[in-house]
Amino acid sequence: MSGSILRFDKALEEEHKLFLLKNSLSIPAEYIRSLGPLQEPPLKYPKVPHFVMKERLTTDSDAYVLIKRDSQGETKLNQNGSPIGSRNFLFTSFSFPKGPSTMYALVRDVMAALGISSGVENFFEQNSSLYPNKLSADQEEFLRAHKVLDHVAPDERYFVTTRSVFMLFGAQVIVAGTRVVDDYWELSAREQGFGPHHRVFSVPQKILTLVKALSMNSDVTKPEEVQASSGMVWENPLLTVSEQPSEDLRNEYGKAFWGGEHLAMIVAGQNISGSVELSAHYKMPKYHSRTISQLASQNGAQDTPIGELAPTNLVTVGASETVSKSSKRLLNEILEPSSETRFAKGGITQALIPDDHHDASLNINGFKFDALPLKISGNKDQSYSLRGLPLYDKNKLQRRLLRLTPNQVVTLEHEHDAVFLTTGLQSAREGRSIRWRKYWQHKAGLPVGLRRKDETKALKDFFDEELSKVDKEISYNDMRQMEEVRTTKRVPNANFLGHSNITGLKPPYVNNN
Repeated sequence: MSGSILRFDKALEEEHKLFLLKNSLSIPAEYIRSLGPLQEPPLKYPKVPHFVMKERLTTDSDAYVLIKRDSQGETKLNQNGSPIGSRNFLFTSFSFPKGPSTMYALVRDVMAALGISSGVENFFEQNSSLYPNKLSADQEEFLRAHKVLDHVAPDERYFVTTRSVFMLFGAQVIVAGTRVVDDYWELSAREQGFGPHHRVFSVPQKILTLVKALSMNSDVTKPEEVQASSGMVWENPLLTVSEQPSEDLRNEYGKAFWGGEHLAMIVAGQNISGSVELSAHYKMPKYHSRTISQLASQNGAQDTPIGELAPTNLVTVGASETVSKSSKRLLNEILEPSSETRFAKGGITQALIPDDHHDASLNINGFKFDALPLKISGNKDQSYSLRGLPLYDKNKLQRRLLRLTPNQVVTLEHEHDAVFLTTGLQSAREGRSIRWRKYWQHKAGLPVGLRRKDETKALKDFFDEELSKVDKEISYNDMRQMEEVRTTKRVPNANFLGHSNITGLKPPYVNNN
């Protein structure tokens, strides 16, 4: 073989710049769509699965052995590593004479296409799926003869297979690359919620200047400029709002749900992050042991105050019995999710109070109340504990506990359990209420994290901006063989704030007579 060269020439470069310009004009001002400022790389990229075995090399010793492939991705490049169809790489690729037909690319060209300016060694450390090949003297001479390689530093004379580059970076190394469509791991990208509308490239400042001149929406390039001028602090909606997954993923979720496997699936539909898992355990407090209950039942003392029960050996056994065999409830550890091991040892109330705050004097004839919250020097200004129980006065509490009967102790456990559960649910509701407020702010186009005192001004600015907004849609007319620009301007109706057609206190259909 004589070798081959597939150049990334001036025409492909201009085609890519035109794509960036058109794509930037079509991206609306919403932050979620553009995935961050256009002049910066997107905030989110699809996660690529591990697909190589580093312990073994291919037959040609130019790449790691593949252990995983994607059926859709294999339709986008041939066995040699050349893109199929109208796809072209954002770098020059080549094959060597008297060698395999595999296509390669210089690492420095791949890094330039990705906008990476760090060293070659750092590049390979961060992308360990790529196997570094170093040019031999004959290979270097061949590339110099074809003006692919010029004066470069010795550590830049590395090359990799184009197949491994495409499998790792996908649309990022394709001219006018489109997310999912030009990604090798297409199915994985769709499962992660990505679609063709997601931005792939950062846009050069020269193109952004042209976008700003062509677009009537002056905030499309830097939405943070509006934030600075308004004096309000906005939040990144990606931290709170997750996009709606694809239709295929929602259908898969539905099938798994009816099969009883929905907990292992991603939640389908638009949702907010930080939701509470209701499938966790929630233990109710135990102030008595099974042995104590059986003893009281056998002696007919279920309605006898526990302070009047005579201590026996059985009571002693019951007092030493562990309380870890407590009942289970949902929403375990809403307030303290990290205390799982402590819950397993002593029930829910033990994990709520430090060990030095447990008062053994509250234990009465085998009934254990040492975990009840007491007023101490450190909480005099507080009225309730974290779980919602009041802070008891020790002296008054002891007298009240002595009058309790075994049946009343059981009832007390359920009442305290209801307090714990209600308090935990309310705490979860408060957090979710804040998230849902931010979610609807995002859906309404308002700044995420907007405070109530800023709502009036923000709403006025928002409605004024909506009225002045002009949308442009560029489409290609096959009949005329030319691009058409459709401009849409919004006209307020009677439901728009400040444009109501109701002038009196009565509806317009009411007879004035």
